[in-house]
Amino acid sequence: TRSSPLNSMMIRRWNARSWAYLIAMAKELDFTVITEGIETAEQVKFLVEIGCDIGQGYYFSKPVDLRSFDQLNRTMITTLYRPDEYYPTFEDYERDIEFAEYSTNLLTNSYFTHENILRQYGKNALVSYIGVDNKMFAPLNLKRDNYVLSVGTCIPPKGYDFLIRSISNIPADIRPELVIVGNSSDELWVEYLRTLAEEKNVELDILTMISDEELINLYNKAKLVVYAPYLEPFGYVPLEAMACGTPVVGVKEGGLRESILHNKTGLLTQRNEKDFANAIIKLLNDEELWNKLSQTGIKYIESAWTLEKAGERLLEHMYRILEEDE
Repeated sequence: TRSSPLNSMMIRRWNARSWAYLIAMAKELDFTVITEGIETAEQVKFLVEIGCDIGQGYYFSKPVDLRSFDQLNRTMITTLYRPDEYYPTFEDYERDIEFAEYSTNLLTNSYFTHENILRQYGKNALVSYIGVDNKMFAPLNLKRDNYVLSVGTCIPPKGYDFLIRSISNIPADIRPELVIVGNSSDELWVEYLRTLAEEKNVELDILTMISDEELINLYNKAKLVVYAPYLEPFGYVPLEAMACGTPVVGVKEGGLRESILHNKTGLLTQRNEKDFANAIIKLLNDEELWNKLSQTGIKYIESAWTLEKAGERLLEHMYRILEEDE
């Protein structure tokens, strides 16, 4: 912007030493330096000379309208990242809004998603919680191994890098292995996670396309389930874990606040690596608390989160809709 220090050219040579010192200090702290608001080739040359890593601004890309931005973004993603996958377009978004406008009854899986729908579409959606098959996902009374489990597609939004960094804060003599299970994976992201785990001295195992039986055994052998996706709309994994009697440590975001009962079926923390690590340590060291959360989790699923309970909730909504239409 025109008011930024860079554009007002407080970068004049009398101030160059200050900028260089600031970037040098950031480098000492192992920061990546990003400069916003670059408008001229002179600015680019200067920033490169003093060690800036990344820059963006008018010099690199002029302002574009929303449709043009959508096309640029889509082209970049499909050519540089995952060319084999489909990514929503602006037209998809417009169609989505149109469908929402015609909808007379909306159901959603969490109050967090309800709030997002209200914010995005101005529509009221009623919550109908899903359930878990607790005849399949059930306690097997197996010996617990020294690993923590996380389940979900191996992509950045699932927060596995946060889990690795968090676990690295656990003392090495009690540090558990992290086992990740996903139905698919982004190979570039998997490679990054393996490198990060090696740097942080965290033992990591990533499994894909395993059977339901293998997954249930993993739930039952894990010391804990750890779950830290970014703004997960609901989060099915905590239900499966609790049904198997495995306490959950999760980030207090999105739908996790609705499925995990703090200090009753699991522990919730801020998205802070040391806080998350301390929650894991607490459950690893406190057998009485672990047993309490395990038993409460099983009962909690039986009382509110079975497929039968989910079916009852859905039927109540359907009957209500039919009554209102009469």
